[in-house]
Amino acid sequence: MRILVIIRAADQSTINTILKGGLDPDGGERTFDVPLFTPGTHAPTHYWCCAEVSAEVRAEVSQLQLAFPLSEVLEYDLETQPNFPEEQLIRLNLLQHESNV
Repeated sequence: MRILVIIRAADQSTINTILKGGLDPDGGERTFDVPLFTPGTHAPTHYWCCAEVSAEVRAEVSQLQLAFPLSEVLEYDLETQPNFPEEQLIRLNLLQHESNV
């Protein structure tokens, strides 16, 4: 299954450290390194990642979401929902690049 995960910037370091210590010991510190911005901001307000994961990893990510309830963990099908990530950015009013607005 494919998941899209969006976290608050304030949680980035903590979540990456948790992932490094468990789910992804080889690269967890870089899991959330793609910034997202709220319109009019110059500093990232969120980070995101997409991944193809097993049901076991999905269950572990669900547990992580309990500790960070403001995060979003969304499943989608890349073949039938190719625009899903971009649609979620629109829904959440987030941008992939900082805005001068």
